[in-house]
Amino acid sequence: MTKSAKNILILAVILGIAGLSTLISRQREVVGVDQVGVVVSPGGKIAVYRPGDRPLVLPLIQHYVRLTAKPIRYDLTEAKAITVTGSNQQTATIGCQVRYQVEDAAKLVATQGIEAPQNAIELLIHQRLTDEFTTTLQKENATLDDVQTRVVLVGSIHHSLKEALSPLGITILSFDLISW
Repeated sequence: MTKSAKNILILAVILGIAGLSTLISRQREVVGVDQVGVVVSPGGKIAVYRPGDRPLVLPLIQHYVRLTAKPIRYDLTEAKAITVTGSNQQTATIGCQVRYQVEDAAKLVATQGIEAPQNAIELLIHQRLTDEFTTTLQKENATLDDVQTRVVLVGSIHHSLKEALSPLGITILSFDLISW
């Protein structure tokens, strides 16, 4: 090995040690009060961090996802309202509200991945609601003006959402029709 190659090797080792010590000793981000931090390591190993924790995330090796730990209200009104066609071929625009909470962040990230798991939840909720409303309103003479239909619909949607989201680590807190 030549003298210049030894010098380059020594310089690389010194820079590597300095970079590693900086990485390990740097101020790590604190998980917020209403948050849960999830670190995904190679091989799918998932670590969950609670408020106040300072997870060490190795850049380019691990992925860090921050989720809200408080209940989330997802409003499907105005632009997000659901439009369905009933058995009488008339369209109905339905507004509603779903409140849910991430109970098992590790399960959510394991099933939905690290790329915007919150958006995946909302897409799943929107699809389930659209399917339930369409199925109910396709029945002969079904209308949301009927109180009994609304009560049955709210109960079946609440049950359907629980069934769809509990395997993802999500708890449905409430479902309400806002307008019809």
